[in-house]
Amino acid sequence: MAEMKYKDGYYIQLSRCIFEADYKYMSDSAKWFYCYLTELEHRHTGKEKQWFYRTDNDIAEDLNWSVSKVQRIKKELSDFGFIKIMKTHSKTSTRHLTAYEIIK
Repeated sequence: MAEMKYKDGYYIQLSRCIFEADYKYMSDSAKWFYCYLTELEHRHTGKEKQWFYRTDNDIAEDLNWSVSKVQRIKKELSDFGFIKIMKTHSKTSTRHLTAYEIIK
């Protein structure tokens, strides 16, 4: 399934469902965050790996958002059923990571 998401070149594929009427109340920030996470998924997953990891601080820095906004928007996407999230930690450091899986 994952290999169907990848195209040659500098493209990412997004689910059209973020534009459907069922999700008209999803915030623009959540839609943008979904695009960002989809880019990370394409970069860091493949046939054998469905989850990818990122810290809230790293995401906040990448998107120029506060950590509290990252956490709020992450919950919104999870509540809408677009992503699965799981807290984890690095085996080599004390960093707390979030594991992400794109569902839709």
